[in-house]
Amino acid sequence: MKILQKKYLYPFFLLSFPIVIDCLNGYLKGASGEGESMIGILYRGAVVIFALPYLLKNRFSRYIFLILITSFISFSYHIIMGYFSISSISNLIKIIYIFCVLSILLKNKYFDNIWTVSNCAIGYGFTAASVLILSYIFDFGYSAYVENTFGTKGFFIAMNDVGLTILLLNALSCFCFLKTKKKIYLIATLTMSAGTIFVGSMACYFGTGAIMLCFFFNIVFNNTKDYKSTLKQRIIVILLFSFGLIQSINFIVNLILNDSYLSQKYSNIIGIFMEMSGRDYLIEASFKTFEKFSLFDWLFGTGIQFSISIQYILGLNNPKGVEVDPIDLIGIYGLIFAILLMIFPIRILGKTIKSYLKNKDLLSYWLTIGLSFYILHAIYGGHAYTSPLVSSYLAVYIYLYVKRQNLTTI
Repeated sequence: MKILQKKYLYPFFLLSFPIVIDCLNGYLKGASGEGESMIGILYRGAVVIFALPYLLKNRFSRYIFLILITSFISFSYHIIMGYFSISSISNLIKIIYIFCVLSILLKNKYFDNIWTVSNCAIGYGFTAASVLILSYIFDFGYSAYVENTFGTKGFFIAMNDVGLTILLLNALSCFCFLKTKKKIYLIATLTMSAGTIFVGSMACYFGTGAIMLCFFFNIVFNNTKDYKSTLKQRIIVILLFSFGLIQSINFIVNLILNDSYLSQKYSNIIGIFMEMSGRDYLIEASFKTFEKFSLFDWLFGTGIQFSISIQYILGLNNPKGVEVDPIDLIGIYGLIFAILLMIFPIRILGKTIKSYLKNKDLLSYWLTIGLSFYILHAIYGGHAYTSPLVSSYLAVYIYLYVKRQNLTTI
């Protein structure tokens, strides 16, 4: 069978199979995420071990080495100051997981075909969105926010992580459809767009809307050289987009107005954005914590002590991060590590923008869109740099940029 060939099997297990792991892990842990399950840790631990031979043998090896050295220095400082906790190591592994996946994609011979890699990645997004849709329709899984309100996270524990992942893979699916004209990608795009609605997240609403808008512009205005639509296609798309936009807005507005939790949550849209998606109290607590930082705390972070300080200020039961990636990274690992880590996708984004301005190609256009979502979500909603799930598919974006010369082999 085709799926049993190694060139399909390896990408499948790295990029598609995690949907099984994540749903099973969520089912065993329960709605609160406090149940017992080692499945996710064992799976991603196996990926890390598999990546070790490739980790320092790819084009980003020097950068990866610098990240590892910086984290070692930060941990040494934490140990000296009494900030160290074993949880800091597990959190670091989650953060550098992207480099493990990226190293495998770039150096393992079974990941040479970019279309196989793209298909397996999109397979995760399509299946995850399908789970969310079916969870809502048949009323199984966990509520996204509280019980008896709109929104579901299926059996996923990290709802925001899954939402951002689907957004990234939706953009990738749009690219694949426009490049190949294969209807299977259009089905995947529509499914992922619908799936994100059922999360009930403002980031997913606006992210999906932005992707559809970029998709619309790409078809109607022919803003890439390697995709040209006919006048008939443009007229059909304009009519369908207008109808879909009106229906979607009407659907979402009615959902919010008819749901007591969502109507309260989104009663002040401008206020929500001004308050960083409801995390203003966490940000304020983090600023109070930063006021007590010494110079070396700023440089190397305070580890778990940063989250404990926020817990103490807010009177919470457990240590709590801000869920705004730049703040959490600086507070826990320090400025040096945070800047090194955050600049990586930003540099790739700069290159994709430059490539698009020069070549006007589809791949650069959609990579720019996806990377922009990733960086904005990291600032606005967190769960980007710190999520091993999301970073797996950011690695696919970087892989596609590196392998872009092989795009013609379909």
